[in-house]
Amino acid sequence: MTLGFAVNKLRRHIPNLISLSRLALAAAFPFMSTTGRIWLVVLAALSDVLDGAVARRLDVESPLGNIVDPVTDKAFVVTVFVTFALEGAIGGWEITAILLRDIAVVAAVLLLLAIRRPEVIRRSHARIAGKATTVFQFAVFATLLFWQVAPFELVLIAAAVSAVAAADYLRHYWKLAHSTQQQHA
Repeated sequence: MTLGFAVNKLRRHIPNLISLSRLALAAAFPFMSTTGRIWLVVLAALSDVLDGAVARRLDVESPLGNIVDPVTDKAFVVTVFVTFALEGAIGGWEITAILLRDIAVVAAVLLLLAIRRPEVIRRSHARIAGKATTVFQFAVFATLLFWQVAPFELVLIAAAVSAVAAADYLRHYWKLAHSTQQQHA
């Protein structure tokens, strides 16, 4: 095996390794100081942008990456919110409302896997409403990190955007499932 071949083979895993780094960031989050947490959120946000950009730049987008990226995103987001909830900075109803998109997507993916429709998941892609939800989730993170409280209005907006994204993803999965079903009929 030549060095060039080994480097080329490793190249396709770089975006997934970047995504997987968010698991380490999530594991460290509860144990960090406020300054450390700020850096972890910044690194998580950068890795979320970087993994997709690197995959497209190197032309190594993959079905595995389409699973690893959102799973590591959700692991980081849930860890941050649960940490804040355990510390009393945010309530359970607020977390549930803000995570509505994530809950809906995970439920839909589990249902699609249960009914043996993984091709629907593979054909899915990130949605604009989902990206907006992530922006508002990180805005809530920032307010909790800097002021130890999230303004009710921001939580409400984040929850509303999350609800819109949840509906958008469920509609998207529904359409993909029916178009895939018609192709096989």
